[in-house]
Amino acid sequence: MKNREMIDSNKLGTMIAQYRTALGMTKYRLAQKALVSHPTIVQVEAGKRRLSWDTAVQILDALGYEVEIVKKGERK
Repeated sequence: MKNREMIDSNKLGTMIAQYRTALGMTKYRLAQKALVSHPTIVQVEAGKRRLSWDTAVQILDALGYEVEIVKKGERK
């Protein structure tokens, strides 16, 4: 996998919006915590912006989630 491989923007945007809403967090606050711009969060949640792996991890981390990569068949 390339370091900057893109992730399905619609699926990820929907997940981010759901997680953010469940936390009662505004888009502005998420942008601040993730160190990205407010327009980035708006576009991501609308599925109109593709994210690099690094930015996706930053946003998910700001929401309290961690990303783990596990080889197929080696789940805990």
